[in-house]
This record gives sequence, C-alpha cells and structure tokens, in this order.
Amino acid sequence: LGEEDPPDEESVAADWIWVVDPVDGTTNFVNSSVIHAVSVAALYRGVAMAAAMWVPWPNKAGFLLMHARVGNGTWMEGSKEKVQVHPASETGVPVPGVLAARPGWFRRMFDVSEPLEGKLGENRIGGSSCYEQFMVARGSMQYSITGYAFTWDFAAGPLLVKEAGGKVLMANSERKFVEFEGWGQNYANDSATCGRMRNWRGLLLLGAPKTVDFLAANLRPRKSWIASLPGRALSKAGRVFAKSQQ
Repeated sequence: LGEEDPPDEESVAADWIWVVDPVDGTTNFVNSSVIHAVSVAALYRGVAMAAAMWVPWPNKAGFLLMHARVGNGTWMEGSKEKVQVHPASETGVPVPGVLAARPGWFRRMFDVSEPLEGKLGENRIGGSSCYEQFMVARGSMQYSITGYAFTWDFAAGPLLVKEAGGKVLMANSERKFVEFEGWGQNYANDSATCGRMRNWRGLLLLGAPKTVDFLAANLRPRKSWIASLPGRALSKAGRVFAKSQQ
C-alpha cells in the first residue's frame, strides 16, 4: 500500500501488508532539501509490527537508518544503543527553545489553555511528516503534531516513537486526542478494508509520554467563527457560503 498505487486499483487487504512511502517530503526533495524521508512498515491486520525509516544526514554515510519491531525497541543502524525519546522537562511541559513541530494552521484549529500558553516550544515546519516523526523518536524534537496525512505517512513513525519510549495519540472526529491504535478496527480480507486504509487521513500527536499527556490535556478544539454565530446569522452565513461554492 502506498502513495504511488494506481488510484483505481482494487487490491484485497491481506493479513500482512507492506506500507511504503518512497519519498515523504517530495517538494523538499525535488528542490534539493535534505528534509525528506523514506518510510517502510509491515502491518499485520492493520497494526504495525516492524518499521524502518531512512533520512539524509550530515555524517560519513550521508544518512541515518532507524528501525523497530514490536517489543524489541527502536535502533539506529550501526549503533549498539537503543534510540530513546527525550522529554524536554520532568513535568512534561514543553520547553521554549527546544524544537517542536506543529502545522501552520494549528492555532486556527486549537485553543491553548493557560498552563500551555507561551510554552509550545520552538516550532519548525519541515514539510515532511515522516522526518518529524524520525526526529521525535531520535530525541531531537520534544513533540510533533502532524497531519492531516495518509496511512503511508503514519505506518512506520508511530512504531518507531512508541518503541523508543514515546506515546502517540490521534485527533478523533471531535478533534480530541485519543490513543492511536493503527488500522486494525473492523479489519477484513477484502477490497473495502484496503480502500479505507488508502483513503484514511489523520492528525497525530507524538512525543515523550508526559509531554503528550500535557499537550492533550491543554489543547481544546476551536469552534469555527461560523459555528459560533447565533441561529439566524448562522443560517445566512451558510447560504452565503453555499452560494460562493456554486
């Protein structure tokens, strides 16, 4: 399963599926930016069992290769030490000056509670969701809020982060953060399951457990300005919007 699949392909979901993103951060890649990644994961009935991610890096080899499998930790190729997420603080409160990643539209979608205001960290928008997840697992970013993105963007990264001691939550339909458990719910060996996985999009929050919990507790879904209008004004706004789409 991957971004390069033909859009009309009707594959049947097998028990085991390889999910591949050959280049995440394509625009970066074609413009000679090193912020991109190659992502591969093996899913069993919708749940990641093993994963690997490759990123360019200014070392002798020219790259880093991170891999993980369930229950065995996260490892960097060529290193004898396990990869670990690094909490920026003992309390979980994000630290100013330490890297974090949030979408540009973040404050239009979420309100920030007072304990978190001014403490979101040093934001970087890299243009590659997989690269951000790699950096969280490696301990170079204190957290990432990333998406909305596809299954192939999130097949490998969450396992790398979890096996490195991190935590992964997903925004549900009400934009409240809940445990991310993959795509195993109602999994069946049919084309409908494969289609759901191909069309799925999600928003994830990844980082050290205390940091993720603190963020989730202090982020509130922001109501749109249209939804906050009184009934008559809301009805008029809806008609104006509908007319503008014709």
